[in-house]
Amino acid sequence: MRETEYTTAVARIRMNENKLLNPEQIRQLAATDSVEQARRLLDEWHFDEQDETQQTWALIREIAPDISEFDFLLVRHDFHNLKTILKALFSEKDPSPMLLHPSVVPVQELEQAVRQKRYTALPEYMRRPAQRAYALLAETGDGQLSDTIVDRALLD
Repeated sequence: MRETEYTTAVARIRMNENKLLNPEQIRQLAATDSVEQARRLLDEWHFDEQDETQQTWALIREIAPDISEFDFLLVRHDFHNLKTILKALFSEKDPSPMLLHPSVVPVQELEQAVRQKRYTALPEYMRRPAQRAYALLAETGDGQLSDTIVDRALLD
């Protein structure tokens, strides 16, 4: 990254800091007694976590010289999406509302690979857990046990 690009990127980040929660709001959140109470405060402030996440990643994509350097932060979304797609497939429901964005593996590619049992289309780190979780879910219908296979792969 050239010096001018770096300076521009820092300026863009600083500008976006003004959109974050201020110190008083953070104190109010820290003083809440429950998750529900914290959610109510965030709702009052019109803070939409999913929207904020999308905007943050859009900014990172614009200013980062190589977005793949951040893949390690998004891999957990891939594993969450795998669990969601597996459960949706076996319950014949639409997974869309539960999917996390952005992700390393595009959601459509992940869903297609799982539906068609084309595990080689997935990144190496997802192939075996996807195959094992699918087989277990098909055999037992146990979503929690299937989740543990995927969660374990994420931790590994």
